[in-house]
Amino acid sequence: MRRNALALSLVLLLSSVGCAHKPAARPSVATEVVSLVRAHFYDAEAAQRWAERHADLGSAQAAEVRAALAELRASHTDLITADDPRHAAMRAIFDPERSAVTQESIGIDAVEDDGRWFVRRVFAGGSASAMGVLRGDEIVAVDGRPFQPVDSLRGRSDVSLTLRRAPEEPTLLRTLAVRQEPVRTAWLEAQRNGTRVIEKDGKRVGVVPLYSGAGEEYLEAIEEAIRGPLRAADALVLDFRDGYGGCTPKYVRPFLDGVPVIRSRDRLGHVGVHDPQWRKPLVVLINGGTRSGKEVVAFALQGRPGRMIVGEPSAGAVLGGRLFPLGDGSLLYLAVQDIDVAGQRLEGVGVAPDIVVADQLAYAAGRDVQLEEALRVAASMASASGGDGVVPVPSLQGLVAAHR
Repeated sequence: MRRNALALSLVLLLSSVGCAHKPAARPSVATEVVSLVRAHFYDAEAAQRWAERHADLGSAQAAEVRAALAELRASHTDLITADDPRHAAMRAIFDPERSAVTQESIGIDAVEDDGRWFVRRVFAGGSASAMGVLRGDEIVAVDGRPFQPVDSLRGRSDVSLTLRRAPEEPTLLRTLAVRQEPVRTAWLEAQRNGTRVIEKDGKRVGVVPLYSGAGEEYLEAIEEAIRGPLRAADALVLDFRDGYGGCTPKYVRPFLDGVPVIRSRDRLGHVGVHDPQWRKPLVVLINGGTRSGKEVVAFALQGRPGRMIVGEPSAGAVLGGRLFPLGDGSLLYLAVQDIDVAGQRLEGVGVAPDIVVADQLAYAAGRDVQLEEALRVAASMASASGGDGVVPVPSLQGLVAAHR
């Protein structure tokens, strides 16, 4: 998916000598949104009909604008306000100065469920990990107030989290350092720190968590791990759950068949090997938060020899998006391109896993049942593979059938 440059809106203020003119009133956010949808939404006819229906959206608040945008029934289309954690993330993906975008962080990804906030991911190397925060912990309060993903951390050097690990247990208190981090760097560090090898059923299974694929650096980190610490692993789990997409088709590169190993030998007999390919069994772990370019990669790998998709159906969010800054500092994320992959439209469809595993997040006490099953499947594939790492088709079919 192409990364489009950030669109900039310019306001021209006119003045003349000897005559006082008031600056033209800035249009409301809702009016800006209607105009941008009409001009840029990928389906011109649908955009025109929508804009006509919402010509009087004028003074609508953010929630009303979001509800109106939802009528377009398109991914990559939303109003993102400054108190939304996606605000910094989207700027870190699209802004021309994306590397300079920072955000306060305690090293977690949290999700709201029926009015309660739960820790969905604890990033390796972050403050939360160091203080023993676990996946599935309920965030009851931050400094005695209801948790807000952005506002609870803004301008703070540390915060006190009140956590609940089980519904009937007393709450826990953890004091966490708040770090002002470049968003893209934080994603890369979380990926590198979270890449590891786990012993499972007598096999060594590598795990690579990819929170964002919006840049070559994340692909290069995968290839570095394949050449380095993962080389001795028997199988690999590529964790594509949640986070952000952005992966280009190049992300399939390390997992393609038929790429030769390059060996060199100099006059002194020193041998060099260049092989950034993963040639052993691979499990791609997906869920409803697997979006956009990650879905393209999962789709491209599904059905290939020695590759298995595990988890829950992906989001079906495969359009080309563009970011438009608005007058009040919020952002309009808008679908500007329709996309098909190898002739198939994934928007609204997504990728169905070969093996379905439902998540169990609330009060998980650190347990991750989807990852556990992905590790088990990867180890089984490694046991069934031959010396070349290829899993026979009957063995793959047997693994799938055993889960149905």
